[in-house]
Amino acid sequence: MVMRYDACMKVHEIGWNAEWGGVRLGAVLDLARVPCPDMRLVKQVHGSLVLGDDSWQSGMEADGMVTKASNVALVIKTADCVPVHIVAPGQVATIHAGWRGLRGGIMEKTLPLFPVQETLAVIGPCICSTHYEVDADLYADWVADEPDVATHLYPSGNHPTKRLLDLQALVTHKLSAAGVPLDKIHTVDKCTFGSRQLPSYRRDRTHLRIYNYTILTTP
Repeated sequence: MVMRYDACMKVHEIGWNAEWGGVRLGAVLDLARVPCPDMRLVKQVHGSLVLGDDSWQSGMEADGMVTKASNVALVIKTADCVPVHIVAPGQVATIHAGWRGLRGGIMEKTLPLFPVQETLAVIGPCICSTHYEVDADLYADWVADEPDVATHLYPSGNHPTKRLLDLQALVTHKLSAAGVPLDKIHTVDKCTFGSRQLPSYRRDRTHLRIYNYTILTTP
């Protein structure tokens, strides 16, 4: 299959959708609006386990899924964390990348499964750095283990030890560092905290979620 990267991404107030070659991807606020009846979901635990076709079972604890099966929607729920859609010829993934998953290596565990030079990635709506303040006990040890994380931390005006963490930029860095070309990394420019139409756990402690899907329609 020849992948096309020139398709138009349609972004609206309560979600987005796009098609690249034989892949449909996007986000909706109602699970019933995912455009595929055959859906795979997991019990998300802010970890780094990624399930494939041979390992996925309904109700399993994981934060990412990969498939080579056509007409199956890989659905990840978010309400501030980063949804990452990964698309390559004949294979797709949907990843839930919160700070715990990123620190645990969920991107590093997923990307070696893909031919990165032929891979497209889309980072969906997530909390932006303006609204994502983190404490020193979160980032200090992380920076010691991964010095590059410091590049995505910014001073916070609220307290000298707090920082603002840019999760979207950190995911972009990890994609690029793994070999995904920068011109094939796309972002949906919507902050969940700042967009009242989207659910944000940090803003409202809401139980509502965004349903992020990736569907391989052509094997």
